[in-house]
Amino acid sequence: MMNPEFESPEMQREYEWMKSERQMHELYQIGIEKILNKEQAESLFENGESCLCCIDEGTDNGLFRVPGSAILLSEEERESLIDRLQAMGIKGVRSHEGCGAAEKYCKDNNITDKSIDEVAIEKAKELAERLHVPYFGHSEKISRPKEFHFARVVYYDGTGQFNQAASKDHLPPGFVVSRRFLHNLDENDQTENQYKPAIDSTKLAIQIALGEHGFGKKITEHKPLLLVGLGDPLDSMFNMDAMRRELQDIVENIAKTDPDIVKRLRIDVANAPTEHTRN
Repeated sequence: MMNPEFESPEMQREYEWMKSERQMHELYQIGIEKILNKEQAESLFENGESCLCCIDEGTDNGLFRVPGSAILLSEEERESLIDRLQAMGIKGVRSHEGCGAAEKYCKDNNITDKSIDEVAIEKAKELAERLHVPYFGHSEKISRPKEFHFARVVYYDGTGQFNQAASKDHLPPGFVVSRRFLHNLDENDQTENQYKPAIDSTKLAIQIALGEHGFGKKITEHKPLLLVGLGDPLDSMFNMDAMRRELQDIVENIAKTDPDIVKRLRIDVANAPTEHTRN
C-alpha cells in the first residue's frame, strides 16, 4: 500500500529517486572501487544471514539471492544451486509478498487457481525441504514501496558474502544477484551457458528497473542503471576481471535485440575489500 503521506505513486517515486541521488552521484563520480576502499566497507561482506531469498532490493536479509528464491530456475539449475548452498551451510529459505518472479512463474505455467503469494510460499517450502533446512517464512514487510521498485543498481556478487542489510549507509538500493552460486553443474563448460542462471537473473533485474514497475524512463544515458560487479580477489573465477567480462557479455547480448537499452546501462566493478587487498 502507498505511504499515506504521498498523494500519488508518482510523488512517492519522485521522493525515492531524490532520496537515492546523493549515493548515486557519488557512485557515478568516484566508482565502486573507491567507495569500497573507505573505512568500514569490510562490514558489507561480513555477518550476513545464511539464508536464500529473492534478488528484490526490498528483502534485506539473506546472502544467497536468486529471483523468487529460485522459483524460475530449471530443475538442473536448481540441483546445482542446492549443491552449492548445502556446501555453504545454508540455514533457511524465505519468500516475500508481491514477488515479481513468482508472478512470472504463475503466468509462464498458467497457474490461476492459487494466488501469487500462495505459489511463492509453496515453492519456497519445497526448496527448503530439499535443502533440509527450515522455511523462515513469508516476508510481508519489505523495505521498499509495494507499488514499485526503487533499485538503481544491480549488484552482481561474485563473493557470495555481500550483505545488503549492512549496505544502506554506504550504497544505493539495488537488486542482488548471487553470481557465486548461480552456475550449472558442468564445471568444464566454459561458454555463457555455464552461468546462464546468473545471466537470466541479471536480465530480469534490468527489465524490472527500466520498466513500469521500476524507475523506468527516469533511468537515462546520463543517469544510467549501474551493473556493479563485486569480485573475490582470491579467486580468479570470481574476481573483478571475471565479473567485468561476464557483465560485458550480458550487455553485448542485450544490445543484439535492444540497443537503446544498453545506452542506459553502465558497468562498474571492484574487488571486495579484504585484509589481503587493503592498505
